[in-house]
This record gives sequence, structure tokens and C-alpha cells, in this order.
Amino acid sequence: MILLAMTGYFAGAVQAPLTAVIIVMEMSRDLATLLPLMLTALLASNVARLVSPHSLCHALAEAFPYSHREEPPEARPTP
Repeated sequence: MILLAMTGYFAGAVQAPLTAVIIVMEMSRDLATLLPLMLTALLASNVARLVSPHSLCHALAEAFPYSHREEPPEARPTP
């Protein structure tokens, strides 16, 4: 149950079900849980896409102000 919860949470947050399954499979090394992990990851990813079309990483990157990053190319003055 813990492995399924970890997979579901990670797959939902980053909306990358295959990545979530691979990471949890590397931690557990239990091939018997492969199918339940894949189903959980797909379900969590699809539910997360219904809630928000963007993953958590993309949403945080968009909210991060440009003052802390390099200026975007279109904002730079042309010589």
C-alpha cells in the first residue's frame, strides 16, 4: 500500500507515470508489484490532469518571477 501511495502521489504531482513507476520499482525491486504500480500511476496522472493541465514543476516555474532568473530573450534590448 505504501508503494502504491508513493507512486500515485509522485505520478500525480509531476504527471509522469512512467517515471514514477521506474523510480519506485528501483527502490522496491519487487516485480510482483509492477502491474498495480503502473495502474496506480496512470490513474493518478489522469486525475491530476483533470485537476490541472500543468504539472507541479511547470506551475512552479511559471510562478517564479523573472527577477530571480536571467531575463527572457524577448525582454533583452537589441544592440
